[in-house]
Amino acid sequence: MNVELYDNPRCIVFNDIFDDKTNKAILDEAIKNKRFFTLGRTGSGKAGTVEKDFRSNMSCNYDKLYKNRRKKSALLSAIAGLFQNNTEFSEIVSCAGYPFCDFIGTTTYETRVSRYGDKGQKYKWHVDRLGANRSRRISVVYHFFKTPIKFTGGELVLSNGLICDGKLLAGRTPYKFPPKNNRMFVFAATTPHCVNSTSSPREWADGRFSLNCWVGFR
Repeated sequence: MNVELYDNPRCIVFNDIFDDKTNKAILDEAIKNKRFFTLGRTGSGKAGTVEKDFRSNMSCNYDKLYKNRRKKSALLSAIAGLFQNNTEFSEIVSCAGYPFCDFIGTTTYETRVSRYGDKGQKYKWHVDRLGANRSRRISVVYHFFKTPIKFTGGELVLSNGLICDGKLLAGRTPYKFPPKNNRMFVFAATTPHCVNSTSSPREWADGRFSLNCWVGFR
């Protein structure tokens, strides 16, 4: 595996995590599922509500969409194979310290797909383990989109700092990852992160797609 390790905050990056056929099938599936995407909701401020100033991208809950038929989904099948059958991936993640060392023993994960683009869609500073989401330990983000890229912006940014109400109050933003197709990020669910403003053509297929997967315990 082509792996990179970043520290403070710790983030494991897997480049070209899936083969080209799987990567394409995952993208084709998200394009086909356009009608199931809705405005993303946030737990910041008013939990479970649309706050377009905080988060303005589109989102689809694949766990709900493919309930009782998960094997029909290219993305869910690929993630299940990676988590359950790829011993190399599990060993790499599990040796990276806390909370990554808990990966093999985790009992649940949530899967959603996001699409960013149009006129500057974004997601302000937030953490994935907060409030009702205390079961989340590890965040997994997977980028997939058409190449060459037709959108601008959309960097994933990680910080070791303190955040409040979508703002970084203190600390550094050491890692700003430009979008790269077929790339996966693994970091603690308590890591502050954001998605920079993303602009794209109106065509749905030209946007920035990503999997957001939260691994934890029931």
